[in-house]
Amino acid sequence: MVEDRLSKYKSIARQVLDGKITIDSVSEFKTLLQILPDNPGLHAIFADLLENKKKFNAAAISYNTATDLYIRSGMLLSAILTKMMFWRIHKPSFQEVREFFSSIRKEKYQETDLSKFFNGLIFPELIAIVNCLERVRLSAGQIVRKTGDEEDYLYFIASGIVKDTIYKSLETGNKADKGKSKFLSENDVFGDIFPFEEKRISRFDTETTCGVE
Repeated sequence: MVEDRLSKYKSIARQVLDGKITIDSVSEFKTLLQILPDNPGLHAIFADLLENKKKFNAAAISYNTATDLYIRSGMLLSAILTKMMFWRIHKPSFQEVREFFSSIRKEKYQETDLSKFFNGLIFPELIAIVNCLERVRLSAGQIVRKTGDEEDYLYFIASGIVKDTIYKSLETGNKADKGKSKFLSENDVFGDIFPFEEKRISRFDTETTCGVE
């Protein structure tokens, strides 16, 4: 019976993380977290719920909990995002920001292009980049960009998976001339925005396959 109950809550948690179901009750969400207390994504979504209900102090605590769990899980970008949400509620001092980024640099993360990018920035560069980040949550089956769209953004995947399909005949608009698809996940980066002074047109259809942040 205990195992069946755990499996049930794990299934609910997966659907919440994928954006397939929404829990709008604080008490129901607390019950889910009591069963699965070490899932950082659930704490982050719960914090969003609390903030939407204007329970700001409680939301700040949950954002901090999510940040700590993300750091322990090696999820660098997710940790930065939830810390940013905490700072939106409680404006930090310059010293607090510096101490946070100094502390996460000491953690051991899987070496990816994303982690190398962030770790290679000096502090003013890091703050400038972080200040430009816009947090976006998408559920499964949503289109991020389409072939022919103007490329306006660089996307950093904090969690989830997207399917990237390239079409070779962009000039003719012939989508029958389809190239390969690839799947991008946590710590991958996509978006063709360089050089800044040139207009870039997407040759990809990019779609989420699950809940993506």
